[in-house]
Amino acid sequence: MQFPSRGCVNSANPPLTSQQLADTLTMGGLEVEELRPVAPPFSKIVVGEIREAVQHPDADRLRVCQVDVGQESLLNIVCGAPNARAGIRCLGALVGAQLPPRR
Repeated sequence: MQFPSRGCVNSANPPLTSQQLADTLTMGGLEVEELRPVAPPFSKIVVGEIREAVQHPDADRLRVCQVDVGQESLLNIVCGAPNARAGIRCLGALVGAQLPPRR
């Protein structure tokens, strides 16, 4: 049986790592065959909120968005998504972001 450990790890008191949870389950008589991350490691990926989206002056299919990612100032992001509009949340990769390799 597979299940995500996040709920168990987050609700444990005191908090446990995934390995400590696996050890505890094993000591309780359950067999843990392997631990696998759900996603490859990544960094500097944030959730932002589009505050303003206007048509790009030189392109029909692009929009220039002002995006709040929790920094001091809004970021100017050029976006090709046809549904980009003020008020929606989106993922953003900040400068220096590390993305997982394609499979």
